[in-house]
This record gives sequence, C-alpha cells and structure tokens, in this order.
Amino acid sequence: MTKRSSPGWGTGNDTSLYIHIPFCRTLCPFCCFRPLPFKEDQARRYFKSLRRELDLYVQRGFRFPDFYFGGARPTILMDELTTFHRFTSERASR
Repeated sequence: MTKRSSPGWGTGNDTSLYIHIPFCRTLCPFCCFRPLPFKEDQARRYFKSLRRELDLYVQRGFRFPDFYFGGARPTILMDELTTFHRFTSERASR
C-alpha cells in the first residue's frame, strides 16, 4: 500500500489529468460537452487560467503521467493548445 500525502487524492503520481476545452464556433443542439460560444479573448483567458491552476497542483507536488484533452472543440485555438501541451509536459509530467 502506498502512503499518500494529500487526503483522498494522493500526490497525483498515478493520476491522469483530463483537461476540458469547452469552446465551439457552432453550438449543436445534440452536443453533450456543455459548450460555450467561442470568443477568442475569453478562450485565451481560459488557457491562461488553466496554466495557473495546473501550476498550483505542481507546487503541491502533483505529477501526472498522462494528459487527455477533450470538450466541445479542443483544437479551437491550436497555438494555445500547443503551448498548454508543452507547459504540461515540462511542468507536470513525471
């Protein structure tokens, strides 16, 4: 049995991380991803907030061996997605 330092979660060393990107240019009535209408400034703030939030986990010792991106249209801003992917790989992976 592994001793875990954070109550209920562990240190994240065995935890995969799902990152939800909720923005979409067209909102389809059948979509189950809870999409938000795409507004570039709002989406860029969202990615910036994701980096800040992930940094909080890293500062507390969390590491994630795997990252999964999903949502309405995760590739809506490829430059931001690429930057965030690089950020996660450098800061939060094992």
